[in-house]
Amino acid sequence: MNVFQVLKFITINHQGIAPDQVALTDLNGKPNAVMTDLLHDILTKVYLFVDLENIENTSEMIAKLSAVTPFYYPFSFEEIKQYYFDIIEATQNKMIIYAIPDLTGVNISINQFEELFNNEKIVGVKYTAPNFFLLERIREAFPDKLILSGFDEMLVQAVISGVDGAIGSTYNVNGRRARQIYDLAREGKVEEAYKIQHDTNNIIETVLSMGIYPTLKEILKTRGIDGGVPKRPFSPFNEANRKELNQLIETYNL
Repeated sequence: MNVFQVLKFITINHQGIAPDQVALTDLNGKPNAVMTDLLHDILTKVYLFVDLENIENTSEMIAKLSAVTPFYYPFSFEEIKQYYFDIIEATQNKMIIYAIPDLTGVNISINQFEELFNNEKIVGVKYTAPNFFLLERIREAFPDKLILSGFDEMLVQAVISGVDGAIGSTYNVNGRRARQIYDLAREGKVEEAYKIQHDTNNIIETVLSMGIYPTLKEILKTRGIDGGVPKRPFSPFNEANRKELNQLIETYNL
């Protein structure tokens, strides 16, 4: 029985147990304080991002977690780096880190990327930043690492800079255009790629004006995919924008 099954099936006084009530021991029953503290630290943070009741093992946890950078407090680079290393050590899984300085306030320098990439299990980065000089430096310095672009509205520039792929929220409804941009830019057909990027950015601009996550969910709903409503504190879709949304869907065949 692993820790996820313990949390799911064992109760005390008919109440579920919390992660800090679990202790790890060796095969002889001797408590392991270091591993127990690490388990508590990881699981209490994981609770912020995933539902542990639906997790069966560490692989599922990592797949759902995607190792989001801590953002509630101004952590130092050393703290964030050690946090990533602790997750890797505990799970023995590979990791793609997430660099998104505009939202986290954490700017990772080229030297700090080197410190992270020196860990062979950190195999790449999702790079969501408008600093294309740094992106070029990362690509040049780490040709074997995976770089995924995170800014949907700057996909042309990212592909020209040598990214390996892209992950973007709007690709859920505009994936075909994103693939066209990527392929054309890779082929050196930058002018053609930019034409599609202009349409894409018109879509993004309108979606952002209505609230990105509730709007994307509403577009998916028109396709028969009910994604519910965004998690609070995000607001639900504003019905006052319904006409504009319908026009957007019709204009760009979303």
